[in-house]
Amino acid sequence: MIELVAIGTILFTLFLWYVIVARYFCDKPVLALSLYLSIFLTLPNSIGFYYIIEHRSWQFLALVFLVPYAFNLFFHGKIRFDAMDIAVILLIFFGNITIFIWAGNKSGIGSIYKGLLYNFLPYLAGRYFIKNEEDFFTVMKVMTWCAIIVSLLALVEFYTDRGYLEGMPFLIDPEGWGGSHVYHNIYSSKMVMASFANPIYLGTYLFIITTANIILLLQKNVYFQLIKVRYIIFQIVLSGVILLICQAGTVAVSFACTLTIYLTLNYFKISKIKLIKYGTTLTIIVLPVFFLYFYDYFIDFLYQTFILGCGRNSWGGRMLALNEGIRILGNDMNWYGETNRYFFGKWILNNFELSNGFINDLSMKGLFWFSVYVFVWCKAFISSYLLKKNQSLAGVILLYIFLYLFIVNNITQLNFQNAILFYVFAGFAVSPALLNPIHAEPKHNQVNKSL
Repeated sequence: MIELVAIGTILFTLFLWYVIVARYFCDKPVLALSLYLSIFLTLPNSIGFYYIIEHRSWQFLALVFLVPYAFNLFFHGKIRFDAMDIAVILLIFFGNITIFIWAGNKSGIGSIYKGLLYNFLPYLAGRYFIKNEEDFFTVMKVMTWCAIIVSLLALVEFYTDRGYLEGMPFLIDPEGWGGSHVYHNIYSSKMVMASFANPIYLGTYLFIITTANIILLLQKNVYFQLIKVRYIIFQIVLSGVILLICQAGTVAVSFACTLTIYLTLNYFKISKIKLIKYGTTLTIIVLPVFFLYFYDYFIDFLYQTFILGCGRNSWGGRMLALNEGIRILGNDMNWYGETNRYFFGKWILNNFELSNGFINDLSMKGLFWFSVYVFVWCKAFISSYLLKKNQSLAGVILLYIFLYLFIVNNITQLNFQNAILFYVFAGFAVSPALLNPIHAEPKHNQVNKSL
């Protein structure tokens, strides 16, 4: 009965999609992707309704904005279905092997359907919805503005001490991980999350964009007509402030490692004048803000991140959890996963969850899934590097975004919004439009509109 309701809901939703919006977005893939990302990133995951099964906003957004052009690509035979496409599909099926083994096929159809919306459609959009590098930076502009919006929402939450949608009747789970609320850490410091399910996930997203924008500032490029310098600096400053009130130390460590690697490897390629100019500007703006308005948070942030040996969010605590997870993993592992779910859910040092996106998923989903997942990561890195070798600015940005996400995923994990963004960026990395660019440079008559 539940499966029939799920199938009926899907068919009815697709019918409404076709009647209302399909033909419009078939001709505007970049607009469709931009709208999907902007709404998806600024609204909490818990928005939706519950009728026998859950229907969350991100599912409808994928159906409304991503399915039309994706269907058009399938209909005209433009999907290549190469190793990368097949790997992303296999992640969905291998990830649900355990559901079929432990729970039978009762939830199988719904899980695969959600997996297609969660993994494959965002990846497909990143790969096939853009036509050139200019489209890539148009999408990055949208995500820059999303970062500014969620940062401002986080500040509102900080000063009002409540989530900006807290208590709304359309939140499926207002008190759960998907809700929009403010909570306090062990030192009673407020930790905000805006539209994300956890303060660390909010910080992770903000510094994806910060990484991209710092590289954009330091590289020679012609895309400042799309993304103005003043907005980039504003986004970076806001992200620094939100990082403190998120207390996301793992994000800070990941970003610092990524930026250090970038500056070291590109020291002789970037403009020293730009580095000094923007570095001095950001320092003059950021330090007074930190010390005048967020001094206590700054001290707590340093203490919890670097000094507490076994604290949940400290660097030392994460590394101890990683070592313990590797030790446990070596004792019990199989191809299908899940066997360690009770033994592996807590690590013995301080009774906290093991937050490592690779080891935890290896335990939960097994070696079949993990081997494909590693392939997707490797392919994304290699493709980004090849783009970089071809003098593509998008390739440089993607390479260091993946490096940052790789470090984050080893310290915490990519959850929901950031996991979906990983698949979008993986699609960008193997996009035919970037690998075989139609235009080497943007058409200036089309990018003269400011942000």
